[in-house]
Amino acid sequence: MVSDLLSQSSVRLVTLTGPGGMGKTRLSLELGQQLFDRFPDGVFFVDLAPITDPALVASTIAHAMGVREGGGRPPFENLRDFLADKTVLIILDNMEQVIAAAPMVAGLLAAGPSVKLIATSRIPLQIRGEREYPLATLPVPPADTFLSLEDLQSYEAVRLFVRRAQAVKPSFELTTENAAAVVDICRRLDGLPLALEIVATRLRMLSPNAILKRLDRSLKLLVGGAADLPTRQQTMRGTIDWSYDLLRPEEQTLFACLGVFVGGFTMPAVEVICNPGDTLDIFTGLEVLLSNSLVRQIESPREEPHFAMLQTIRDYALEKLEADGELDAVRLAHAQYFYQYAVDEWSEINGPHATEAMALVEEDHDNFRAAMSWGLEPGNDLMIASYICVFLAWFWYRYGYFQEGREWADRVMAATESTTSPARILATIAAAMMAMWQGDLDVADERIVRSLGLALAGDFDLGVTISHFVYGINLVNQGRDRESYAQLMQAAERFDQGDSGWDKGNALIHLANATLGLGELATAETWLQQAQPLVEQIGDPGRSPSA
Repeated sequence: MVSDLLSQSSVRLVTLTGPGGMGKTRLSLELGQQLFDRFPDGVFFVDLAPITDPALVASTIAHAMGVREGGGRPPFENLRDFLADKTVLIILDNMEQVIAAAPMVAGLLAAGPSVKLIATSRIPLQIRGEREYPLATLPVPPADTFLSLEDLQSYEAVRLFVRRAQAVKPSFELTTENAAAVVDICRRLDGLPLALEIVATRLRMLSPNAILKRLDRSLKLLVGGAADLPTRQQTMRGTIDWSYDLLRPEEQTLFACLGVFVGGFTMPAVEVICNPGDTLDIFTGLEVLLSNSLVRQIESPREEPHFAMLQTIRDYALEKLEADGELDAVRLAHAQYFYQYAVDEWSEINGPHATEAMALVEEDHDNFRAAMSWGLEPGNDLMIASYICVFLAWFWYRYGYFQEGREWADRVMAATESTTSPARILATIAAAMMAMWQGDLDVADERIVRSLGLALAGDFDLGVTISHFVYGINLVNQGRDRESYAQLMQAAERFDQGDSGWDKGNALIHLANATLGLGELATAETWLQQAQPLVEQIGDPGRSPSA
């Protein structure tokens, strides 16, 4: 057992390996619960499925563990220091798509003698000290052997199928009439947990014998599937294919479109991105996909329900979308939606409901990342990447994504370098902000001076206002109070023309700081008195984005 392995002092890393659908994630969560009392400093689950860049693994782990970034240090160094005296268990789920981060994982183990790790991956990490634990398929009853109903239910595959069947049809029981069909289903699906769960949901409409007949006709390997994939993984793809074939055409269209979302989605987002012609019944379609285990509902702070796809199923949906020739159009619609989201939420993220707005941005962070990635692709709209980047800068500050935010901002700035467009101005502002918050004040100075000059030359009011604001903050941080005062006065006057009380209030607070540095106490008090009602309406004045 894995729990016994981890009980050994010499075992620091156990990697659960196996193809998709094997239940690696579920087992890792169960192990975390079993071992919780052995790790007084906590058990932490880190979902790596939404990311594909190995450089983001350290910051993702740090965020999951509540380790804030700061001081311009790489996330890994903060993690290493945090773990030095801790007794913790870290579960890294879906390592295979960021396998290049394996040396960093080895560094985490070296951070402290009481740090242990569980990784789930389709391939081993191949680092020193790793103990691979390949997951076998669930045991199924042997063929051509008569077993009693009690004996049949001693096999995990049968138990899982019956349990999932009863979840969708409480009256279902394993009987002498249906036992043979149930056993054949378990065998045909090779005991794959996810495949069994998907097929069991069909018991809403079909008997086990009817399901078995459909499996005989429809469970085939995907056309063009990689020949070197494990047989069970090909069968898993066939199982999803079969479940997809049972959907009506409009449900298939919706299912394929949902693959564009990363990390999750809401019904309003689906309505805009997947139903531009208002030809689909989104509510009914999602209900069908939910009941067929192709979509799952997840917890959310939103009033609207929030949904997600398992990664294996999302990959399949994207393949269908591409095969239909719709992938490019849907990715464009997705990027445009989240760009408009950023435009619409600008005042919210800086208004009375900022805390709530930030929580929703956190929930859609992966979709914003995907939209920026789309904008950075050759020939696509750099304004989408730039605007989202400067919009997320405040969020990255608040939620501690300093290193990731800086890397995004630097990438977007580099992509816009050959233009003088608003996209370049916004990207440069975002890059200046992230440099400032990591303590690189000279770099921030150079960038914000550049953005201000470009914005003035291009008569880009938003860029001018934010540049004055950020420039003033950075000058305060350097003790250059008189220069800061001039910049912040410009920003405060410009914010007068807008509708964001937080922007105005925050500018006045920094203006007061600069005034204090000049020794003008009475004037500073005046600025603070003007700022007070503006920041109080936000309810969180402590989130001012200073260094």
